[in-house]
Amino acid sequence: MGKRKSRMRLSPMMSYYIRQIVRQHSSEFVNSTEGAPDLKGDVMTDLNAVLRYRYSHNREIYAAATQLENLAQTHHALRHQSLHTDYSGELAALEAKIFSILGFQRCQ
Repeated sequence: MGKRKSRMRLSPMMSYYIRQIVRQHSSEFVNSTEGAPDLKGDVMTDLNAVLRYRYSHNREIYAAATQLENLAQTHHALRHQSLHTDYSGELAALEAKIFSILGFQRCQ
């Protein structure tokens, strides 16, 4: 019997944190693929489903999920440190990367 590769799934904690970021900044971003369905509603319910929709191969899904986990952890750490230092530029850059992985780009 062949081994079945398990797909990486975002942890519940990081999914919740990313949904908070999306909710807070959703008006600043639009779908990056013209004609594609608007996935903002899906982002609010099931990030893993969005990754499966956006990326066709398990390897791509795993890479995107890993990137999202890392970006969200870094964002969380910087956000807590920003009480003492201004990291607003770094936080905005991380948010743009998160949205990009999910298929969105900053409004012009």
